[in-house]
Amino acid sequence: MRTLAIVLLLAAQALAQSPIRHIIFIVKENRSFDHMFGTFPGADGATSGKCGSKTVPLGHAHNMTPNLNHEWAPARIAIDKGKMDGFCNISNNNAPYIQYQQSDLPNYWTYAQNFVLSDETFSSMLGASFGNHLYLAAATNTGFISNPHHTHPIRPDNSSWGCDASPDVVAPRVLTPPHFVFVYPCIDTTTLTDLLDGAGRSWHYYAGEQGTSGYIYSILDEVPHIRFGPEWITNVSPPENFATDVLQNHTLADFTWITPRAPLSDHPPQSLCDGENWSVQIINAVMQSEFWNSTVIFLTWDDWGGYYDHVAPPNLDYFGLGMRVPMIVISPYVRAKTVIHTQYEFASVLKFAEKTFGLPPLTKRDAQANDMMDAFNFSQNPLNPLVLNTRTCKQSMKHISQKDMDDPD
Repeated sequence: MRTLAIVLLLAAQALAQSPIRHIIFIVKENRSFDHMFGTFPGADGATSGKCGSKTVPLGHAHNMTPNLNHEWAPARIAIDKGKMDGFCNISNNNAPYIQYQQSDLPNYWTYAQNFVLSDETFSSMLGASFGNHLYLAAATNTGFISNPHHTHPIRPDNSSWGCDASPDVVAPRVLTPPHFVFVYPCIDTTTLTDLLDGAGRSWHYYAGEQGTSGYIYSILDEVPHIRFGPEWITNVSPPENFATDVLQNHTLADFTWITPRAPLSDHPPQSLCDGENWSVQIINAVMQSEFWNSTVIFLTWDDWGGYYDHVAPPNLDYFGLGMRVPMIVISPYVRAKTVIHTQYEFASVLKFAEKTFGLPPLTKRDAQANDMMDAFNFSQNPLNPLVLNTRTCKQSMKHISQKDMDDPD
């Protein structure tokens, strides 16, 4: 008992000495780990995949890749009870079996080389964006297992998924597994924002505004006490405001979520080059500001996107975990040039925030999640910022029409 007490005391002292005052959660779209970093040195990656009893080489992914089926049911087919050999049963022409090389994503690769790359981060649930984005803020999907959809035969614009959705929009919600009902996607739940408010901490959510590209990634729109409360005006704003707030207004919340416009989200078939450039501009803004020495940036992708990964997700509960996704941790205090093999999920970032700010857990998920502290060395000399140049994109989505900017599912 005395040994345990000493360990707990030392842990508390280490947390008290943490220089982290600001946490930024950048969320991109629809890429599996093997698809992005399967060839990264020192990482648990693969260059071939299984299709039943056959072995399929992972071909070279182009800048603009197809948007594959990545919902709840296809995820279960692909995983095939942990055999990870069913990806060929959800898409034609071996479309899931492709991956990028270092030269295709040089800046993402540079961040991974110089800071921390996690090769054991799993999306929080099987399937697509909606439920996973809820885990990003609430450590729960409130039972939703697939993206909302319109029931009307002529489908209107899908730029709203939450409390602003059209009356005919519904999403499948599990109440008692495996049974589900279709309900309007506006369900109240406690989120990290509520814990931060209660502790006198600040937060901000950057995402597309109503009626514009990227609004479906503004997941607090699904939470009515936020969507219809005063903080929707004060704490939620477009992603273009981030650099201005940090560099010109000299403001950065204690916890920040930031999601891009759809053409810059990395969501297939959008240009990965354009999306990487956007990420670089956001990270450069932090590195060029007075906040660098007190900040950690967690950069991740919200789901697998239908692309192959060879690691079977752990079965934590009925909803997940989902497929592996990349996670890059950027801070002056991370263990530089390290690949971390600890199991994380999106709730791990919330757990890190709870540890850092002295907050209680939201759900069983974040209570049990690994807290990501093993990616850090708070006693080291702070790492220097690494300001990168954006690159010229041969295939670009910069000059597309508003119709083409509509959000992908």
